[in-house]
Amino acid sequence: FVKENLGPAINTPAHDLMPRITADGRNLYFGREYYEGNLGGKEDGEDFFVSTLEGTEWSPAQNMGSPVNTTGIDNIASVSTDNNTVLYADGSKFWSRSRSETGWAEPQEVGVSFVNEAKHFEACLSADGKAILFTLKNSSNLFYNKDEEDRDLYVSTQDQNGGWSAPINLGSTVNTRLDEVSPFLAADGRTLYYSTYGKPGYGSADIFMTKRIGNSWTRWSEPVNLGPEINSTGFDAYYVLPASGNYAYMVSSLDGYGNTDVVRIKLAEELKPEPVVLVHGKTLDAKTK
Repeated sequence: FVKENLGPAINTPAHDLMPRITADGRNLYFGREYYEGNLGGKEDGEDFFVSTLEGTEWSPAQNMGSPVNTTGIDNIASVSTDNNTVLYADGSKFWSRSRSETGWAEPQEVGVSFVNEAKHFEACLSADGKAILFTLKNSSNLFYNKDEEDRDLYVSTQDQNGGWSAPINLGSTVNTRLDEVSPFLAADGRTLYYSTYGKPGYGSADIFMTKRIGNSWTRWSEPVNLGPEINSTGFDAYYVLPASGNYAYMVSSLDGYGNTDVVRIKLAEELKPEPVVLVHGKTLDAKTK
C-alpha cells in the first residue's frame, strides 16, 4: 500500500490538485493552479483538466476548455455518476452544467443557497445525485470563530419534488473546532472520507473515514484515521475513489513533480466502502432507436 505518483501525464511543476474520479474509474478530472497551459496562462488561478484511463496508463491531461474553463479561477466541485454533469459553486449558490452531443450547456442554478465566509470551498455530489456535501464557515458552525478558517461539513438533500433542503450540519462526531476539508461520499452513499485539522494525526491535516448510521445525516460512526500509508507529515486531502474502491486518488505535497501532485494508493479491505453494482449503458427510444 504505497502511494503511486500518476506521473508527468497528470502532474506538473504547478499545483495539481482536487482530483475528481468518475464512478467507472475511467476519467480523472483535476485542477491546475497558475499553469502555463491554463486559458489565461500563468496568471490564471485555476483551470480543470481531464485524463482518460487507456489500458493501465492515464492519457496526457487536456484542458477542458471553454465554457467550463475561463481566464479566471475555475473550480469543479463534483462530477455526476454518468460523467455528463459537472457541479460547481459561485458565491453562495450551486450551479450545474450538463453535456450533450453538441457540447456543454449553459449553467443552471441547482437551488441550494448558503452563506460562506471561508476563502476555500469544496463539495461532493452523491452517486444518486440527491445529496450534496460541502464545507462552510458561518454562524451555524458548531464552534464558530469569525477570525479563523474553521469550516464545518454540511449536506443539502433533494426531496421527491426536486427541491433542496437548507444546509444541515453533519454534527459533532464529524466536525471539530478546527478546519474540515474536502468531503467525499463514496458510491455506497454511506461512507464519508474527509480531511481535518481537528483530530489527532500524522501531519497538518489527515484524512479520516466515517460511516452514516441509519438514514440520518447527523449520526456517524467515530471517524477513523486512514493511517500512515495514506496520511503523511504534510497536508493530506482531496481524497476520492471510484465505485470499485480498488484505488483511492488524492493530493500529496511530498516527493513529486511540483508543489502538490495527484497520487493513487491501493486500498486495504477495511478502508473500502460497501460494495455497489454499477450499470453502464444507453437508453434508446423504442420507436426511433
